[in-house]
Parts: sequence; C-alpha cells; structure tokens
Amino acid sequence: MKIIANNQEFHIQDQQTNSVTSIISFINQIIAESSMVFCGMKVDGEEIYDHFEELLSERESIQVIELILVTKEQLAKETLISIREYVSRALALLPGVVEAFYSGSPSSEEWTKLSQMIEGVQWIQNSSQYYADLDFVDSFVFTQQLEDLNTAVMQQDHTMIADIIQYEIITKYEALHQGIGELSMHEVGQHDAN
Repeated sequence: MKIIANNQEFHIQDQQTNSVTSIISFINQIIAESSMVFCGMKVDGEEIYDHFEELLSERESIQVIELILVTKEQLAKETLISIREYVSRALALLPGVVEAFYSGSPSSEEWTKLSQMIEGVQWIQNSSQYYADLDFVDSFVFTQQLEDLNTAVMQQDHTMIADIIQYEIITKYEALHQGIGELSMHEVGQHDAN
C-alpha cells in the first residue's frame, strides 16, 4: 500500500501494518508532522471526507491513499467562498420559508428547509473562530438567534420563527454576503487561523 501526502510517498509492506487502526495512526502521524490542515483523503481515487475507519475497514484491499491537505490560508479562503455561496443560495430560498411560517401552516418541506438553515447557521458560527480579525465577525455569530429559534420551535410559534428568520437571520446573511464580497482574497490570508 502507498500513502501519499505533500508529494511524498510512504510504502507500507507488512500485512499487520495494514490494519485500519495502524493506517489511521500512521496518517495521524503524517498530519501531526505537517503544517497543513487535513480535509479528507482519496482511497484508490475515491474522495472521502468522513467515517474514515469505517470506509477503510470495508475495503478488502487498498492500493493508494492520498491525503487531502491544505494550508490554513487555503482553508480560510475556501471556507469564506463556501459561506458566501451558501448564503447567496439561502437568501434566495428563505423568503419562501418565512412566508410559509407566517401563513401558520408550514409544510414538512418548509420544516426541512428550517432544519437545513439551522445546520447552515451552526456551520457558519463554527467558522467564526477563524475570522476573529474581520470587521464583520459579528455576522458569523448566531448564538442568540439559535436560542430564540429553539424556543420558537419548542412552542410551535410559527410567527416567531418567521420573525427570527426575516429580521435576524436574513439580515446577518446579507451582512455576511456583502462583507465577504468586499473582502479581497489577499486579505483572507492575513486573517487565516493561527
């Protein structure tokens, strides 16, 4: 088996060394010794981003594992681009969700969209630690909105849910979209996670 990381090849011959636990341990050692951030791996050409141990143990034989590693600067840039793309799509969809909740009878599809929006908000908030230096870092933080949404959902208060999305989430999404749009990608490198 061959493991590739940062243009280096590591060959593993011994069958016992090929146990999933040993492979993961070896990969973790490579990651720890690099200054890069681990994002995923390609196993015989197939990209995987989670459940590594499970996927590796399901394989009868593995020829090549290529680690997907990026610099902190690359990760910061790519994450900001992803956030802006996500927010742009969400801004197009959320008015319909708001309308459905204001009507008082949101469909199961609208509840699913609400759930997806909450996951997106949590992802953005988790990213905030990498952008503490940005002028608009407050736009990444949704702690109060998440608490208020939780309360509204528990109380089945459709109007409150619609109000939070309309007047708080959408407003923050617009600020994020504008702030990231105005930020040159050169500046992102100056704000990457240390």
